[in-house]
Amino acid sequence: IGAPATNDERRAILYAKWIATGGQTAAYFIEVAEGLLGSGFTVTVASPYLLGGWTPLSTPIYPFLTRSAFYSWTMDVTPVPTAAQQTALECLINRYKPAHTAVYFTYTP
Repeated sequence: IGAPATNDERRAILYAKWIATGGQTAAYFIEVAEGLLGSGFTVTVASPYLLGGWTPLSTPIYPFLTRSAFYSWTMDVTPVPTAAQQTALECLINRYKPAHTAVYFTYTP
């Protein structure tokens, strides 16, 4: 977060962008988030689809789980980062996620 101070930091950022292969796995997005936030934060990714799959709206267990749940997931960060870190994290993850997905962020103390 913020501008790099030295040329070595700028080179490291450019090299990281150059070798980044991207991905659509939870492990990739956890690595991106932990790389941005630094140590001391725990990041988890969960998909509502893994909880029970597609269900009709009338199902009492997951009443709002529909086909759109295929393309949504939540990212939980513990402990709560600062407002600037939250903004940077949400911007970065939304930039790297597949275009057809929705990411919901939760911050747990």
